[in-house]
Amino acid sequence: MPQDSQKSRELFEVAAEKGNSASMVNLGFFYERGKGVQQDYMKAVNYYRVGGEKGNTGGLYNLAGNSPLPLSVYNFWWRCGVCECGC
Repeated sequence: MPQDSQKSRELFEVAAEKGNSASMVNLGFFYERGKGVQQDYMKAVNYYRVGGEKGNTGGLYNLAGNSPLPLSVYNFWWRCGVCECGC
């Protein structure tokens, strides 16, 4: 069966809007890799963060440097205060 990244993204967006944390993390992956969307690392980080805040450890795992996001994205994440850790 062929994959349809755009349709998958649309379905994940519906589920994410309803608070599904796994869908949020999946959307982060889509934006990180540019699957069915234009690649956008900041949106990826945001979806990973919100998914993690809702209890999905996959989002936190990716934000901890276990994802192939460019190092500049991690630097932005920590330096701009998005992480809210006070560093």
